[in-house]
Amino acid sequence: MKYRIFISSVQSEFASERKNLKRYLLSDPLLGEYVESVFIFEDHPAAKKRPGEIYLPKLADTDIYIGLFGAQYGNRVPEGEMSPTEREYDAATAHGLTKWIYVFDDETPVDPRMARLRKKAAGDHTYRHVKDRSMINQEVYASFISFLRERNELTREPFESVVVPDALLEDDIDHERVRWFVD
Repeated sequence: MKYRIFISSVQSEFASERKNLKRYLLSDPLLGEYVESVFIFEDHPAAKKRPGEIYLPKLADTDIYIGLFGAQYGNRVPEGEMSPTEREYDAATAHGLTKWIYVFDDETPVDPRMARLRKKAAGDHTYRHVKDRSMINQEVYASFISFLRERNELTREPFESVVVPDALLEDDIDHERVRWFVD
């Protein structure tokens, strides 16, 4: 199976990490076999739409949400208004997406609204603290491998010995091909 991935963060805070992570996911020899597409908003062309009209529907057509949570909450987001990053996180939650959250800890003071979003995410599931931004590819790689193993899509056993728990004899075996093989 190939997965559609959505990368979410404050764009200005993680501009290079977002582009590098997208490139990595699509070009890694192993992960590339499992990635259909990677959405980052900055790749979308100019359009006669509000940003939320572009990124929120995209989440409905996504399998994996990757959140990069740093210190900033969002540029020019007035007090009381929700940032695009938090709106994306909430939409990913509403759609029941697999979410991988990476919290970046450095010496930068964290916006109180981002601290609240981090706390919200921590209440939903586990996340990873990342000290060095250059490690994000390795962190995502580890999450992806774990994800694939949980789904029995990546195993160490030979293909023939892997049990597929949902397989049904009548529905999943092509009887014509079995006859052809036996002949």
